[in-house]
Amino acid sequence: MPFEVSDLLTDDVDSADKEYLWTLNFGPQHPATHTTLRLILTLDGEKVVKAVPDIGYLHSGFEKLAEDLDYNQYVTIVDRMNYLSPLANEIAWHHAVEKLLGIELTPRCKYIRTIIAELMRLHDHLLNTGTSALDLGAFTAFLYFFQQRELIYDICE
Repeated sequence: MPFEVSDLLTDDVDSADKEYLWTLNFGPQHPATHTTLRLILTLDGEKVVKAVPDIGYLHSGFEKLAEDLDYNQYVTIVDRMNYLSPLANEIAWHHAVEKLLGIELTPRCKYIRTIIAELMRLHDHLLNTGTSALDLGAFTAFLYFFQQRELIYDICE
């Protein structure tokens, strides 16, 4: 039997306290959840009494999309798996295909891929840290992180 969120929404609170409780749907469209999570919160004033997660809002079905594509066509789908640093996904995909086909890369190619992968990792961390700062109200810090991210894009181009 599949998991349903409604199965978890049973009352765990005494009936005398129920009149003071609020139920709040937090996400998936709330700016702090970044469209990946919904929480069904039970609140007693400002205190969270219960939180039921409902995940899976960013499911894209990449496996299903790959069924009718060959390895060369699937590269465009791989880019969409992590839209913040798509080159890292491309490197992983090409590495897997090259290993399956028995293709040996030159050392220069390996160095370039490692540099690009590290730049994408930094790029991803800068944006994630910047959006965390933005969620905390530090808009200026977000802009500083975003500026550094753009410099990494310039290097990659």
